[in-house]
Amino acid sequence: MPLDTDTQAVLNLLKDLGAPDFADLTPEEARNLSMTPPPAKPTPVGNVMDEHIPRPNGPLPVRIYTPEAPGLSGALVYFHGGGWVFGDLDSH
Repeated sequence: MPLDTDTQAVLNLLKDLGAPDFADLTPEEARNLSMTPPPAKPTPVGNVMDEHIPRPNGPLPVRIYTPEAPGLSGALVYFHGGGWVFGDLDSH
């Protein structure tokens, strides 16, 4: 089964930029790379708020981004697993 074309395009771009293949990295190297700031300037937002969602085995940290423009806006919920090895709320 071929890889999704958009996903393949991202992988090709990373390769063209000289990014290492995560499969070739140790978990420590992958963690360090995932915490490296991206080369692009982040898009400004109106407000950033760190919260916690209570759950039986401890609170789940969440980050809520509110746009600058007033009024209704959409929502995106991003669940990042990172293989449960690397990545966190700040990296993603």
